[in-house]
Amino acid sequence: MSDLRDFTGKNRKFTGTESIKVPGGTTAQRPTGSVGELRYNSTLGFLEQYNSTGWAGIDAPPTVSNQTGTIYEATDTTITITGSNFKTGSQVQVTGAGVSNIDRTLSTTFVNSGELTCATNAATVNFVPAQSYGIKVTNPSGLSAVLEPAGTINTFPVWSTGAGSVATIYDSGRSGYPTITLTATDADGGTPTYSVVSGSVPSGMTFNANGTITGTANAVGSDTTSNFTVRATDNEGDTLDRAFSITVKAPVTSTYTSTGGFTFNVPTGVSSVRVLVVAGGGGGGTRNGGANSGGTDGGAGAGAGGMIDVPSFPVSPGGSVSGSIGRGGFGGANGYSGGQTPGEKGTNSTFGTLTAIGGGYGGCGPGGPVANGGPGGSGGGRGGGGSPSGPTGSAEQPGQPGDSGTYGYGNNGGPNPNQSPYSGAGGGGAGGTGGTGGNGRRAPGGSGRNSDISGSTVTYAGGGGGGSGSSTNIEGGGGPGGGGSGGAPDNNGGDGSNNRGGGGGGGSGANPSGGGAGGRGGPGIVIVRY
Repeated sequence: MSDLRDFTGKNRKFTGTESIKVPGGTTAQRPTGSVGELRYNSTLGFLEQYNSTGWAGIDAPPTVSNQTGTIYEATDTTITITGSNFKTGSQVQVTGAGVSNIDRTLSTTFVNSGELTCATNAATVNFVPAQSYGIKVTNPSGLSAVLEPAGTINTFPVWSTGAGSVATIYDSGRSGYPTITLTATDADGGTPTYSVVSGSVPSGMTFNANGTITGTANAVGSDTTSNFTVRATDNEGDTLDRAFSITVKAPVTSTYTSTGGFTFNVPTGVSSVRVLVVAGGGGGGTRNGGANSGGTDGGAGAGAGGMIDVPSFPVSPGGSVSGSIGRGGFGGANGYSGGQTPGEKGTNSTFGTLTAIGGGYGGCGPGGPVANGGPGGSGGGRGGGGSPSGPTGSAEQPGQPGDSGTYGYGNNGGPNPNQSPYSGAGGGGAGGTGGTGGNGRRAPGGSGRNSDISGSTVTYAGGGGGGSGSSTNIEGGGGPGGGGSGGAPDNNGGDGSNNRGGGGGGGSGANPSGGGAGGRGGPGIVIVRY
């Protein structure tokens, strides 16, 4: 018996190549142990010992070699942990400054002994952007390993510029636009770059990679809104899109057409305006006709009213500018009622210090001073017939100062070489001189000049055409820009178009009928654009 007691009461030593079986069971079957006891946990698959804190596994620790995927401050993502000796039930935690040094447990999925995947749980975890972090893997045995640093908490760019409209601007009629700047920030410390991913900025403007929009918008006929989406991209390639818009305002125009005075009230904030000023056109001349007159000489077309188109005229914001609209001159009376009479000069149009001079009258025939065309903004043509040939009407419209030059337009009327049959010459226009009369010529009025101040291109201030001198003559056409056509045989000259400052056409002078009266000049116009 002493040998048996000796065997059971002393330290034992087991030798050989066989194994020893220890007590075991599930986790639920753990007994209340004493320090130093040993058992096999069939639930966890390893030996465990009882220490001062309870049952703990006896296992090899895991290793953590790498983490792929990005942890964002506020966006949940999935990351992958690679290493070795991972177990079913292994748990991943984020450690370090990126979580304010408070370990944060992630939702972990066991893939295999060398791989774990985790949802970052950004909605519930207080990640700190631009701070480094570590990855800790703890096996069910309680053994763990840490990869530190594993990365830096990232963040998407954050837009500083609010979505929607970023500017309401004016078109190329205005200058000195400030640069429009769109900005986003990157908490990671990088500088975002920018690109337009849909839509476009207004035509004439340029979008730059630094988020600025430069240039001057092209002219628009009506208020136009351009919608576009901009993508901000940070140094890590993270992006965030935002939609913006820019509205280009069409110019405002104030148009004055009634003869007489007017007042333009300058809006607040407007210091310069574009101005078109056109004077009234002159009246066309005529020639006495009838059975005993011998009148086969056509009256001359009248000159157009002077034209001024100043791109930038200074005004006082909130002030006012006085102006006036010139009327067209009356045409010469027909042969039976008035004999040979020239037309009447048109009257001036004004805007502040700008003055457009009324068009010169068309001369009559035959001969003498009254056959000469009258001076004006554009000169009137010389009437048909008479000897010797006389001068044409001269242009008197001076240039008016503007932002980059002088602006004022008028041309001389056409001459008459006293050649039979004696058709009248054409009046001058803002864009060209009047046509030559006499010798049965078609004597057109001088062409006018285009302006787009109204938002569409319109031709103003065309000269009046010369009247026919016989039943076989062809009358002169009115100059483009509202000039009245010359009178066909035995007909009146055409009137200049309303509010375009065209000269009246010359009346015909055909024997033995009554001939025709000269056409009336067209009234002027003032248009202000801002």
